Amino acid sequence: MYKAVLIEDEIIIRENIRENFPWAENGVLLAGEASDGETALQLIEDVNPQIVITDIKMPFLDGLDLSRIILSQMPWIKVIIMTGHDDFELAQQALKIGVSDYLLKPVGMEELKASLHSVIQRIDDERAHLDNIEKLQTEMEINKQFLQKEFLSNLIAGVLSVSEIFDTATSLNIAIKAKAYGVIVLNLEMQPASVSEEFIKAGSIINTLQTDDVLLIRSSLKEYILLMKGASERALQNDRYRISQSIKRELERQTKVQVSLSIGGVKSRLQDIHESYEEAQKTAKLSYLFGKNKVVGFEDTTMLNPYQGARIPFERSEISDFLRIGLKDELEDFIARHILRFEAFPSNLFFTMLARFNVFYETTLFLEEIGYYQQSMESNQQLNLLITECTESLSLDEVIEQTRQLFAFALQQREQQKTQTYESVINKVKNFIKANYQHRTLQLSDVANHVNMSCSHLSTIFNQETGMSYTDYVCEIRIAKAKELLSLGSLRSAEVAYAVGFSDPHYFYTIFKKVTGMTSSAYRMSVKGADIEV
Repeated sequence: MYKAVLIEDEIIIRENIRENFPWAENGVLLAGEASDGETALQLIEDVNPQIVITDIKMPFLDGLDLSRIILSQMPWIKVIIMTGHDDFELAQQALKIGVSDYLLKPVGMEELKASLHSVIQRIDDERAHLDNIEKLQTEMEINKQFLQKEFLSNLIAGVLSVSEIFDTATSLNIAIKAKAYGVIVLNLEMQPASVSEEFIKAGSIINTLQTDDVLLIRSSLKEYILLMKGASERALQNDRYRISQSIKRELERQTKVQVSLSIGGVKSRLQDIHESYEEAQKTAKLSYLFGKNKVVGFEDTTMLNPYQGARIPFERSEISDFLRIGLKDELEDFIARHILRFEAFPSNLFFTMLARFNVFYETTLFLEEIGYYQQSMESNQQLNLLITECTESLSLDEVIEQTRQLFAFALQQREQQKTQTYESVINKVKNFIKANYQHRTLQLSDVANHVNMSCSHLSTIFNQETGMSYTDYVCEIRIAKAKELLSLGSLRSAEVAYAVGFSDPHYFYTIFKKVTGMTSSAYRMSVKGADIEV
């Protein structure tokens, strides 16, 4: 039901409309009436109608000024003007300011009905439009939240370049620039674990931490990651512990959830944020040494192990990433970074063995993954040296040189595998086309069946590996054969077209000129001319 207000200074007209129009039947409730514009303003404010029906000439405040006020302050209200023939120009002015309709007096009930239905339809359309806008805004907000989570997850994983970080942060309206960064990992626990309401309540409290200086990632129902930004490294050193203690107290006060907070080190560069995250995760793994439900910083773990703060040379995850996505030109820089790491550790057999084992293990997994078979690995000199001499106290230089050679070999195998993956398939395809190019019915599906692939799969890899489409390659072969036949001079151009697999000579002429830059006749003449010159 839509609410309407009727404003008319002539009481007879007002009563006639009020009493004789079937309001309810037309989905309208007459919520009030007034005899002048000034009184009507207060009525409209109190009733908040969707529709106002007003005379144009009234005392104190006429219908035109009333409409102007309504539409400027309450633009969602639809105004219908009632006017006499003499006031037609005023009615036109009313339409210009946004009045929905005007009715000439005396107002007929059918005219009023049609006008109301038209206005109601507009209201419904606008509501539907607003609903769609709200729905789109909701979807956009959900998408934005997903993209923000993905961005922050990639940021702490260390897979983004500096330019990618700034570009993505700008597009998502995330202020990422700061003087210092640090990561805190929150792990929630509760007994019994089946009670999820408390975890949800805890999540609501943690969500309030999201600010410009604290970016939040929810990795699971029980784990949250905070990325903190600071004005300086010194300030953030203190802020990490202050906010951790505050979170712990608030969660314990308002919920039955217990929380452990693991704090990574402070970093000054965006590309080092992932190191702070890794430090926080390492700290979390050592929580059993400090007790449950504690705030523990990465700095605290150095009290257990004086080398805990240093990156271990040739960590397995770093080796894995380098072998899969690293470049050959980056090998020396990769090796050099790990040589520097050895300086933070004592020169003893343990760390040498650890590094050699990591190199051996990850390289072996990688070579197996790319199809370098076991029997080949067993005979590989670099692999054998790393594992068979593990008990011998080789110098650091010898270990580094073995590692360098092994990584170079693995990268070489990776590049060879890239070229060999589809080489046999592409060769089969090319040979099949060369053997069957003269068949006018030759289709991609015929070739795909020959190599036991789907058409779309074959089309994709053929384009990727050769740099040209299947159709272009077939045309290339056919035109090459056509040039051979034309040079012999025994067949007409149309006969050549059919002989090389074209079903339409005119299409052949077009393709031949496109490929060679001349007509088939001109090509034949050029070949004959060359023969004469010889």
